[in-house]
Amino acid sequence: MKIHEILTESKHDDDFDHDDEMVSEPDQDTVKPLMVQLRSVYNLVKKYRDFQDDPDVKNILKNHPITFKKGDTAVIPVQMMADMLAIYPMLIPHMREKIQAQAWESPQAFRDTVSQLKAAIAKQRR
Repeated sequence: MKIHEILTESKHDDDFDHDDEMVSEPDQDTVKPLMVQLRSVYNLVKKYRDFQDDPDVKNILKNHPITFKKGDTAVIPVQMMADMLAIYPMLIPHMREKIQAQAWESPQAFRDTVSQLKAAIAKQRR
């Protein structure tokens, strides 16, 4: 290859804008799945259970709301998280996906789903 060809080729390479090629991280703008969020917040609550009267701990726990699919956030009561986390493993896999999708829609949908699951479990045990 001649020097002229090399210089001409590199000139064209310098015109290439590398910024257009950068790919954004696809997971950064998505919401974590509902069950992942519930487990992490519930584990945090369990970890600090003995210190719940401490104002700093209350502040930490208050600042961990659950983010729902459409961007709504809500602080879920600990007992409701415990109920969902206890019932979820008892479901068969394809039902888990359906239940999680239904509960993940909004805070109200989550409350309704947990209530329905608790009622169904209670009815089964009779």
